[in-house]
Amino acid sequence: MEDHIIIGVDLHGEWVENPTRCTWRSKGRETVPIKISENVTYDELVDIIVSRIRNDLDLRFFLDDQSRPILRISVVEKIIETTNSVVNDEDHPVTMDIPINEEASLHSISTQGSRYTDDDGTDFYKGKIFKDKQELTKLLKLASVKKDQTFKSVKSSKDVYCARCVDQNCDWWLRATKLKSCNRFEITKYRNIHSCGAQHLTSHHPHASADVIAEYIQPNYLNGKGPSTKDIKNIVQADLGCKISYWKCWKSNEIAKAMIRGTPEHGYAVLDGYRHMLMTINEGSKTSLKLDDKGRFKYFFASYGAWIRGFVHMRKVLAVDGTFLRGRYDGVLLSAVAQDTENHVFPVAFCVVDKECDTAYDYFFEKLLDIVLDTSELCIISDRHPSIEKTLSKFYSEAYHGCCTRHLGENAQVADYLENVGFHKWSRAYFPGNRYDVLTSNIAESVNAMFNEAREFPIIALFNDISKRWSEKFHERRMAYAKLKTTFVPSTETKIMANKNLGNKLLVHQIDEDTFSVTADNGIAMVHLRSKICSCREFDLDKIPCQHAMAALRHKFGDEYGKMIYEYSSPYYKVESYILAYADPIYPVPAEEFWNLPLEILERVIPPPEKKTKLGRKRLKRVPTIGEVVSKKRNKCSLCKRFGHKKTSCPTRSNEVAGTSNGVVS
Repeated sequence: MEDHIIIGVDLHGEWVENPTRCTWRSKGRETVPIKISENVTYDELVDIIVSRIRNDLDLRFFLDDQSRPILRISVVEKIIETTNSVVNDEDHPVTMDIPINEEASLHSISTQGSRYTDDDGTDFYKGKIFKDKQELTKLLKLASVKKDQTFKSVKSSKDVYCARCVDQNCDWWLRATKLKSCNRFEITKYRNIHSCGAQHLTSHHPHASADVIAEYIQPNYLNGKGPSTKDIKNIVQADLGCKISYWKCWKSNEIAKAMIRGTPEHGYAVLDGYRHMLMTINEGSKTSLKLDDKGRFKYFFASYGAWIRGFVHMRKVLAVDGTFLRGRYDGVLLSAVAQDTENHVFPVAFCVVDKECDTAYDYFFEKLLDIVLDTSELCIISDRHPSIEKTLSKFYSEAYHGCCTRHLGENAQVADYLENVGFHKWSRAYFPGNRYDVLTSNIAESVNAMFNEAREFPIIALFNDISKRWSEKFHERRMAYAKLKTTFVPSTETKIMANKNLGNKLLVHQIDEDTFSVTADNGIAMVHLRSKICSCREFDLDKIPCQHAMAALRHKFGDEYGKMIYEYSSPYYKVESYILAYADPIYPVPAEEFWNLPLEILERVIPPPEKKTKLGRKRLKRVPTIGEVVSKKRNKCSLCKRFGHKKTSCPTRSNEVAGTSNGVVS
């Protein structure tokens, strides 16, 4: 005779997504009974349930999704075929635990609506399963802090964990045992009522450790930098009602960041695997990893395939800059970015190096040369860092190098420098190449500001944030411009209309088939349409007809000159080119447990760079460049609203006091 069991499947509920787990919230106590063999296999069990309940799509989804715990089954009745009676087993329910993958450790799925669940507000109940004993104890401590109760461990072994209230006369009790098939622990006995008084309560809860606080605050780090140490102290005081020291807040902050983003050491250790997955998921990407003589991390370069293919449709002007990282091992993030025709930043490549020096920029431009060719059309804008000037002449001899005019304007010795460096480095009119309207490296500075918070992340978390931000930007811009019906992008259309209105008021004299003399208020301009140049230099620099070229086009083509405006403009300004630049999506690298790596990469562990400990507090603000004028905060008087003095030393106040004193004396 074969024994059978009847299982109850709960269909009346919904899946609730939390930052740390996925929980089944039951909306009723009714279950669908299904009779199965006691020795049923897992695959047979899934087939039986799916065939029995064919219309339940949610059930089918969670059965097929191998990244989550599948289901939990409680035996309601046990049928012995040798007898005709049915035996209820409510006091000692038998459970069937389906082995699940370890990556779903934080997801607890249960039939909370069953007769065996008695929720006390702590999300603990009989039958709940935890990843391991460590997770069980951590969540138990967090629950005790929330409920302002204290417990102590009675037994803690490899297979059993028991806890009871610190009050010997209290009825609260918990027992959990290890499952045979894996390292998970299940609550087998649970009395959730505290019958003790308040004599054990303290302002500093004994279970409010740094690990427990980190477990509670970690959802705050999922998006962004996370709370500060002071904020953590206020959160714990407001939400949990206990006081913790500043050191414990700082420690909790470090643990929570490591739980979400990983440690800096682990980021370097698996960087080669991350690089492999990045290139596998994003076709056409270019990455490079360089180690020092001791086998430690030195440089990491990355450029996504979507960036490389999109730059083909961009104006060939790059802005290069570096910003320091604030992580445990410091470093510098070098970036090469472009500017689209709507003045948006377009990424090209990022590289993490130890510092800004000749060797670092040699490596950066050597790898950049693989994705951005050295042509006379290319223009590179940067600040006055000497290593950039030296390295560009080695790898980009055909391209032109321009200086950022904003950095020149902030320099105290700007006059002497402008004479020494030459007009072709900073003047748009004398520049031998074509930098369009990109006069500064502000687009690179904008990227530095965009990742201001991420600059303290571990290296993998940093590049994950870079991927996430640009993926959102690409999708946003692609969708925004896909429905445009104009030929050129909106900002260019606006400029064309402005030049067109100005050109309608100018006098034109045709010299030959393509050469025109245009008279304006500020003088006479010569326009050559075939060469697309004008003596004002705006036509040949912006690649859009200026007001003089507009007048010449109207004179030559008459009523058809409106269509010819686009023929005499650069195709970079077309909406089609803009959409093609952002056409390819950027795919994020999945979590580490889902990586599929070759054995040689899997076994490769990269040590972090050598850390040079410096005395004093770490510097968080940038170091001004040589000659840069740093603006200092000036005092502003609240009485006269002038700068240079305070209210107490204001001359107006002194005169008023003097006049009052004279009046009293008289």
